[in-house]
Amino acid sequence: MNQIKQKPSKRLDLQGIRALAIIVVLGFHFYPEYCPNGYLGVDQFMSIGASWPRNVTSFEQDSIYQTMKGQMLKFIENIKYKLYILDAIPRINRRTVNQIAQLIKNGTDPVAIDKIMVRPHGHEMARKRHAQLVKDCKGKCELVDYVPEFYKNATKTFRYFDEKGFSYFTTPEHLSPHGIEHIRHVWTDICKKL
Repeated sequence: MNQIKQKPSKRLDLQGIRALAIIVVLGFHFYPEYCPNGYLGVDQFMSIGASWPRNVTSFEQDSIYQTMKGQMLKFIENIKYKLYILDAIPRINRRTVNQIAQLIKNGTDPVAIDKIMVRPHGHEMARKRHAQLVKDCKGKCELVDYVPEFYKNATKTFRYFDEKGFSYFTTPEHLSPHGIEHIRHVWTDICKKL
């Protein structure tokens, strides 16, 4: 029996949002005086996991936190319900992603893979800054935490791949499609509460 495959329809609402985002960023680059907020989606390259600068002992003195707080306060002025902040988790070592399946196939202990794949430190300060941000946002912010999805209590390690060796990440900052499916329930649970 011949089956006719239907081409998936384009989501015009998402296409519109993408187009708007591109226009704003391009506007910022070519006409910054008319489009001063075009940087909002691309200015998060500061290291929020960096330790406090020398002689800084509080969030009030922390320039990184103050930048985060300033941006958050601008956002929540226009938010009706909540601002969801994705909390930090340890990053992956980029070079190990392509080696996971082979290591699993060779019988390497998954805990050993966890230890070479994950950078165990560097996210702690970001988590502290996020926690303070939630305190300072007047009840309009909520943390979204992936630690329960990736941390294995039995081994005391972060596991960023499944039992077959499929990685949940493509790069240190990006979930793979498999990873998105792994955490999808976190976001559907949030959406059900709205």
